[in-house]
Amino acid sequence: MISDGISYTGAVPETAFAILRFGAFELDPRTSELRRSGMLIKLAPQPLQILRVLAERSGEIVTRDEIRQAVWGPSTFVDLDRSLNVAIAQIRSALNDDADSPRFVATIPKKGYRFVAPVEKIAPDSAAVLAAPAGPASRRAPWLMIGVAIGAGAAIAAIAILSARTASPQRPLIAVLPFEDPGDHALLREALLEDTIGQLSGIQFTRLGVIARTSSKRVDGKAGGIAGIASALNAQYIVEGSIRTSGDRLRVSARLIQARDQSEIWSGVFEEASEQTLERDTPARIAAGVLQTLFPNSTAPKPTTAHCGAGWDAYRNGRYLQAKGEMSRAVEYFEQAGACAEADAARAESLIMLARSGRMGSPQAYERAGEAAKRALAADPHNAEALTSLANVEMWHQWRFADAGVHFRRALEINPSFAAGYHDYAWLLVVTGRAAEAVDTLRRALALDPLSPRVNIDAGWLLLQAHRFDEAAAQARRALELEPDMREALFCMARARAFANGSIASAQMPGNDPYYQGLRHALLGDRDRAFESLETAVSERRVMVVTLKSEPALESLHDDPRFRALASKIGLP
Repeated sequence: MISDGISYTGAVPETAFAILRFGAFELDPRTSELRRSGMLIKLAPQPLQILRVLAERSGEIVTRDEIRQAVWGPSTFVDLDRSLNVAIAQIRSALNDDADSPRFVATIPKKGYRFVAPVEKIAPDSAAVLAAPAGPASRRAPWLMIGVAIGAGAAIAAIAILSARTASPQRPLIAVLPFEDPGDHALLREALLEDTIGQLSGIQFTRLGVIARTSSKRVDGKAGGIAGIASALNAQYIVEGSIRTSGDRLRVSARLIQARDQSEIWSGVFEEASEQTLERDTPARIAAGVLQTLFPNSTAPKPTTAHCGAGWDAYRNGRYLQAKGEMSRAVEYFEQAGACAEADAARAESLIMLARSGRMGSPQAYERAGEAAKRALAADPHNAEALTSLANVEMWHQWRFADAGVHFRRALEINPSFAAGYHDYAWLLVVTGRAAEAVDTLRRALALDPLSPRVNIDAGWLLLQAHRFDEAAAQARRALELEPDMREALFCMARARAFANGSIASAQMPGNDPYYQGLRHALLGDRDRAFESLETAVSERRVMVVTLKSEPALESLHDDPRFRALASKIGLP
């Protein structure tokens, strides 16, 4: 990427910070509010004050007398031991913390307390990123990125999640963790995770939100224990399990844990001689146990039919490679699976990712994806993944925005926990001028896939397309916390800040794509050359031209009849 010469070094003065962020929590002293992933947590005034005192001095021992002075003052008489013990207990309950294995507040015997989690201090304006209810490399075509030298310090240990208070009725969230596997069952392990998530995500279970596989896999290994995992994912329930060999048979054990008190509320053991039978039947059995425990009157899901018949081995190999991000090889295996709705849907999804990442010619990849999605839907009209892939083809390649919207909405009706569907639909909404709905929809994706670096950085790009530059920069910084080596997050931050402070005019755009050239000329004030490049981009059906109306670099052209003519050619409303 080409640098525009802008350099952002140095930190914001300490006095400018107000919001305290630790893990999934934010404490706002201005409003006396504690939030977890954007959701308000009830905490009485005095415990809230104590929490603030401890968090502001993270890593230090704060004595009991110092807490008395800060919270009650020297002239107020209180039973300090009792009052403080009660307040600390309330704080730990609000943070889902454990006194014996503290993640936030540690007791220092005979002295006081220490806040042990890393605390990030955020400027009030930046911390406002999507604090209200609720494009894409692998899931997004390459975006315009403006290089910049940003002094990036060590990655912040606490993961800050852009999530939602909720844009729809609140649902408890459940996370399925990768199954423990001391043996050599990598394909079975991946299939059990994906299929159990799939079984829990159907339309009949709209009372339960299911965390996406991407985020579940990022907490594999259980750093921080169940409480830490639940806090990071904002999940109320956790499913964990293991795969073991018992003689000549395979055994899968699973249990449902209530995060609030880490109690086991259901467990099951499933044993089969055939790995294929175990893979086919076990996810539905686990889902049945979970759902009937949480919702006793629910209908148990049925086991799926055998995936792809004779092409089962090829299909499961393709799924394994797809989960690892090896999309080209995955497509080859899905093609070997033959006539199979599941393989066609998975192939379409992989081709969409290849088209967006630039690793395959976009027109060809989109056309192949559309064909595969239609075959999958002919066999199974309720395949949410195939509907979403078809919607992406219609949006990015065919410019049929109304049809794309129909397919996106249908996919989300079928699978209300489909994080990728919300993510992709948000882009359709923003490019068609519905920015507020786009942000609201993206919040749902983030609530269901909070630890995905891709979803988090795309939130930054989408906020930039929605012309919410300060929020875009703050959100890109959150993505950087999840993946410290993500240069794209630095580019997004730089571009958002440049637009926010009006210093973007001299920026240079990367590559020879005529759409990017049009953006560069527009920023330099050369309208004629900008329209020449943009017209070439439209005639060549470059993927990114669908962002014509939302792209902030082109805002200065909106009053020109030539701009309206281009938007009309694309079919943008």
